[in-house]
Amino acid sequence: MLANLDGAILRGRARDPAPNQALGGCRNLLDDTVEERARVLAERLAEDDMTVQVPRLFLIEDEYQRAMLRAELEWVRGLIADLGAGRLDWDEAQLLAEYGGYPATE
Repeated sequence: MLANLDGAILRGRARDPAPNQALGGCRNLLDDTVEERARVLAERLAEDDMTVQVPRLFLIEDEYQRAMLRAELEWVRGLIADLGAGRLDWDEAQLLAEYGGYPATE
C-alpha cells in the first residue's frame, strides 16, 4: 500500500506540494489507496469463493491464503473506519516540524 502511495507521489499526483500541503495530499491519497485495496481484497475473496469438490488436503494452502485475505480485508476496513471517524489523525504542522525539517506554522 505504501509503495502505491510513494509511486503516486513520484508520478506527479502530489508534484512539488508546499510543505504544509504535502501531508494533506498524502492523507487524501492514502484514503483512496486504502479504499481501493479493500475493493480488490473483497473481489479476490468473492472470486475464490467457488466450491471445488476435491479432498481438503489439496486445499490447505488455498484455505490459508483465503484466511490471510480475510484478515487483511478486516484490518483495511478497520483502518478506513478509523480514518473516517477521525480516530486516526495527526497534526500536520507538528509532524512537519518534528520530522520534515520545516518550521511549525500556526
